[in-house]
Amino acid sequence: MPRCDATRRQRYYSTFPIQEQARRGTWEYFLYPVYSIALLNFRLDDGSTDPDDIISIGKITNIKTGRIMYDKLTYVFIEMPKFNKDPDALTPHVEKWLYIMNNLATIEEVPPGLREDVFMEFLDEAEIAKLDADDRLAYHRSLKAYRDRINTEEYARSEGRREGIEIGMEMGMAARNREIAKNLLAKGFDMDTVREATGLTPEELSTIEVQP
Repeated sequence: MPRCDATRRQRYYSTFPIQEQARRGTWEYFLYPVYSIALLNFRLDDGSTDPDDIISIGKITNIKTGRIMYDKLTYVFIEMPKFNKDPDALTPHVEKWLYIMNNLATIEEVPPGLREDVFMEFLDEAEIAKLDADDRLAYHRSLKAYRDRINTEEYARSEGRREGIEIGMEMGMAARNREIAKNLLAKGFDMDTVREATGLTPEELSTIEVQP
């Protein structure tokens, strides 16, 4: 988004989700709230935001009274260049999200303060999103195979036939899961993602040799 057009373009695009709420026939103009969020990789230099504020929030207000005239349209500007905190200084969740978004392309090891489930899940999804179509399909197939195995085990347990099924399952599943893990590791997936997709333990994964 060009710097000179940032605020104008945001106002323009914010009108679409409002118009899309229109209904045919009798309609009393009830509208759901709309939040227009701009994540910027530059600073706004038009004087519309405070130089020290990373996140700026705007609404339609009465200039004379300062009162909000319409509370269901909110503009949010996030100026990422203003955010420069170290990972060990992050306190509220919003700062942690800002750090992740600001460093998403360069994070190699997740800082201890960000190893919460919600952030780890987001980073895993980001890894999957950047795969090409073939690799993404391979990942989802491997994850489906793992979930199918879990479902099969649950069914066997409920029917009282788990012991007999496990003997046959383990022989075939173990080999298949190792092959899936080997392929995922070769494609650069981290150990946690491969473990989730295959169900193999860290010890089992450590025995798999991957060709460089």
